[in-house]
Amino acid sequence: LGASTHARWYALGERDFSPYLEYGAGLFYGFDAFPADGTNFTFNLSTHLGVEYDLSPDAVLRFGYGNSHQSNNGYLEPNPGFDGNGFSFTYAVRL
Repeated sequence: LGASTHARWYALGERDFSPYLEYGAGLFYGFDAFPADGTNFTFNLSTHLGVEYDLSPDAVLRFGYGNSHQSNNGYLEPNPGFDGNGFSFTYAVRL
């Protein structure tokens, strides 16, 4: 269970082809500890760099690279934390 907020900044404004920076933060409570030697509760921080291409007024493709960090910020013990990096490819439909 969790909640997060995200914001995206377009380096050249919103165009058919737009480089972007995205960042977010949130809270997470899992039924199992995460990482396995951690706790059920964590904070999440993420950053992504990417490009977005408008296929139509209602659909976009995104390709990016990002980092995600999860830890409980030392509020609970243990606090091993987790860092992940990876590429993403997204097809999104605007409602």
